[in-house]
Amino acid sequence: MKSAQESFSLPTPGEMLRAADGKIDMKKLTASLGETPQIDANASDAASAHLLGICLADGFVSLYAKDAAKVKANGKVLLDIAKQLGADELITAEGKNIGTLVSSENWADAFTSADTFRTHLLQSLVRDGDKDLATIASASGWLRGFGLAAAEIAQSYQGETSRLLRQPELAKHLADRVRKLPDGVIVDSAKAADCLQQIATLCAVKQDADISKESVEKITAAAKEGLAALAGTPNKK
Repeated sequence: MKSAQESFSLPTPGEMLRAADGKIDMKKLTASLGETPQIDANASDAASAHLLGICLADGFVSLYAKDAAKVKANGKVLLDIAKQLGADELITAEGKNIGTLVSSENWADAFTSADTFRTHLLQSLVRDGDKDLATIASASGWLRGFGLAAAEIAQSYQGETSRLLRQPELAKHLADRVRKLPDGVIVDSAKAADCLQQIATLCAVKQDADISKESVEKITAAAKEGLAALAGTPNKK
């Protein structure tokens, strides 16, 4: 059986942000991230994968806004989670290199390294037999980044900008992957899958059409609800 990463080419959070260049205020997006999340030592692996996805998305947003302090604070948590989930030294070294590049203000290479780090980290989870964790991290990261973008688009609505959210196939794919998670891995996996499916329906408009402000607001709410559902994991190892 193919993993989520092998059976579908998942765009990285960075790819969406590149598409949004000049259309979304990245500094406002970074300000909306809130405090850097903290690791719970008693969290289940599924809960850690959920947090990993959020930190990956937040990292890309912070990189694009060139917020060095946010990148480094987020990166520390990211590396701790990666180690907790069994990432090897080569992968963690890639993560550390992002901080080095940011310190020298080499933002272009830092962005490329972040893409590589994310890809190798998720691939390592799949290789280690943790494809369910890779699915959770991918879905959580996508919902986090997509939800933040939708919220900003709704607040300063412009029809052309709403077209950035036209990703129905990806949302449906993630809904299908989350729906196939084994019982008990995520308490509210059915709810999370339903939210992803709702997003897929809302953003399925014609190629030359805008997504209405009302639909963008519904997408924002569904992304927030779906992300919360993916956090509903047993708080134990």
